[in-house]
Amino acid sequence: MKPLLKNILFALAALPLLLKVPYLTMVWRDTPLDSKDMYIWMSLPVVAFLSEVIRRRLGIFGDVNNYKRLTACVLGLAVVAYAVVAFKVNAAGILLGIMILSLAVELRFGRRIFVSQFPTMFFAVLSCPSLSYWLDYYLHTGISESTSYFLIKISLGISFFAFWNLRTLAKGRYPRISSVLFFVFALFALFFLKIRTQTLEAGAPFDINTAKLHAADWICEKIPVSAADRKFFASSPIERRAYFNDDSNVNLLALKVNDISAVHPIGICLKSAGYDVSSSRQIYVEVAGRRIQVNELRISNEGREYMGYAFFSNGRLTTGDFTKFRFSNARQNRWMHYQIIAPFTESEEISRARVLSLLENFGTTR
Repeated sequence: MKPLLKNILFALAALPLLLKVPYLTMVWRDTPLDSKDMYIWMSLPVVAFLSEVIRRRLGIFGDVNNYKRLTACVLGLAVVAYAVVAFKVNAAGILLGIMILSLAVELRFGRRIFVSQFPTMFFAVLSCPSLSYWLDYYLHTGISESTSYFLIKISLGISFFAFWNLRTLAKGRYPRISSVLFFVFALFALFFLKIRTQTLEAGAPFDINTAKLHAADWICEKIPVSAADRKFFASSPIERRAYFNDDSNVNLLALKVNDISAVHPIGICLKSAGYDVSSSRQIYVEVAGRRIQVNELRISNEGREYMGYAFFSNGRLTTGDFTKFRFSNARQNRWMHYQIIAPFTESEEISRARVLSLLENFGTTR
C-alpha cells in the first residue's frame, strides 16, 4: 500500500475520536469525577515516547501485517463508530474511536510499533469518562471522590506499562496478539457475568405527581432549581421538591428526559456533589400493590447519613438500572427520572418505610 494512501486512512481513522473531543472537554470542565482525566491524555505522548525507546533498545523492527484484512477491520469499526456517535452513546463512541485509531497505527506503522504502543492505548482507555465509576459500581472498588478516581486510573496505567515492558525486556519479544486478545475477551466475559448477577427485570409503571402539594401528613414545598442543576442536567426540564411530615423530610429531583446523553447515574450525581456512597444495589419495593424496581443507595455527607433511591419510568415500566435505561429504546419513550434523598434514621428498614409512605401518597400512573 502506498504511503500516501496509508496516511489518508490514518487521518480518517482519527475522525471518530476527534468528533468526541467537544464532549471530552465538556466532561473535564463540568464533571468533578472526570476532571483530572485531561492529565491522562496529556501523558499519552510521554508513554508513547517511552514505549518507542524500549522497542528500539530491544531492536524489534520489521513490518508484519495483512493490509487487506486490517483495512476491512478499520472500515468495519468505523461504520460501527459512526452508528454509535450518531446515537450519542458517548463512552462507547470514545472506546471505539480509540480502537479504530489503534488499528490504524498498525496499518500506518506496522505491527511491531502497534504492539509496542499497547500501554499508550491502555492509558487512553482508562481516560474514558465514567470508567472508574462503573468499575466501582460493579466491582465495589471503594472509589469515593475525584482524586481517588484519578489515582486509581493512573496507578492502573503505570502498572500495566511496567508489566508490559518489563516482561518484554525479560523475554526479548512482545506477547502474541492472540494471547492478548484471549485475555481481554476473558476479562470482558467475567465483567459481563458480574453485571448480569446485579441486573433485575423491570418493575411496574409508576410516577410521582410533583404538582400535588399535600397528602395525608405530608406537605410538599417547591425548591428553586439552581444554576448547577441546569448545568449538570443540560436540556432536561428539572423540578425539585421537599416533603415534610412529623418525623421526616425527603428531597426529590424529577427530570423529564429530553436527551438521554444528559442524564447520569445517581451515583455520579451524588459523588460529584461531594457524597460518599457506601453501598448501591438494585431492589424491588412494593408501593400501593405495585412492584417497582429502583436503585437503593446508602450515602453520607459531612457526617450525616442518608438513603438514596433512583428510578426511570416511561409509563410502561420502571427500572433503577441506568444501563438498562440507556441501552433501551430510550429515544422512543417519554422517560421521567426520579432521585430521592432521605435521612437515615435507626435502620434501613425504617428509613425505607418513610420513603415508601411518600411514594404511596404522591405516586401516580400515566
